[in-house]
Amino acid sequence: TNSLPVLNTLAGLKEVTVISLGGMLRDSELSFIGHITEQALAEVRVDKVVVGTRGISLEHGLTNDYLQETLTDRAILRIGREVIIVADHTKVNRVATALLAPLDSMQTFVTDSKADKKFIQALKKNWEGYEEMRRMCLEAPKFGNDDDSVDLLSREMGKRIAKETTKFKTIFGSHYITDGTVASAFYLHG
Repeated sequence: TNSLPVLNTLAGLKEVTVISLGGMLRDSELSFIGHITEQALAEVRVDKVVVGTRGISLEHGLTNDYLQETLTDRAILRIGREVIIVADHTKVNRVATALLAPLDSMQTFVTDSKADKKFIQALKKNWEGYEEMRRMCLEAPKFGNDDDSVDLLSREMGKRIAKETTKFKTIFGSHYITDGTVASAFYLHG
């Protein structure tokens, strides 16, 4: 956890393994943030991540007010197999300053009984079929997993992307060069 209050609450519980993250202490929240925290997060994986958010909106997703904390929160979201977002009714239909993540980055949403019923219904409707699609994606063969047909197809797609992108010039007037496996966004010149 990057939360000092959570750390203190869980400390001493024999059935819980607590991993504490260092970093810069944010006094108002008593949580650790910043690059040191993010480096520590890159080293761990967890089954469930529970994160609060300042705003949740169907159109804008999960948002946060404190810009310096947003990168740390994104790193926290990446380490969990299941992401649980917690927000009371005052955060529902609210948009804060910085985008934290799209709605599909969470699997579970926890709120109170005062939350806008129309929002909850719309959220449920947006998730219909999502779990099946997510399961299929997780079970699909991955590039580099010793599946020769997938590897061959991925390499062929990379070559085609490289061939097409070299036809365009970058804003600096030089041709875009790729190694056949990576394509990047670029601005067209002229």
